[in-house]
Amino acid sequence: MADKSLQTVRMDVERFADALIDVLERLVGVEVHTVKISISSGDICSTMRIEGCGSHSYNPVSGRSQKYPERTFSLCGGLMQTYMADDGPVLEIEFVSSDALQL
Repeated sequence: MADKSLQTVRMDVERFADALIDVLERLVGVEVHTVKISISSGDICSTMRIEGCGSHSYNPVSGRSQKYPERTFSLCGGLMQTYMADDGPVLEIEFVSSDALQL
């Protein structure tokens, strides 16, 4: 059942799935122990946050290796940002709500 507190967003579902699988495989490749995925909703966008937690200090989605997922998330309607937190790499993908696109 869908969470009614989250906004409806437009996205290319197949491209999103491909990009998400790619990011998760990269996290596994750097031996992340735990992956946390959370979704939040603001006034005009919804954000998916992917956190890789573990004993490592390398972000597998940064620099030149960031281009493919960044472009793929963009093509499916999202804006990706990535950074290193204390526990590991963090990716945030924002999607503009369908309602905001109609304004």
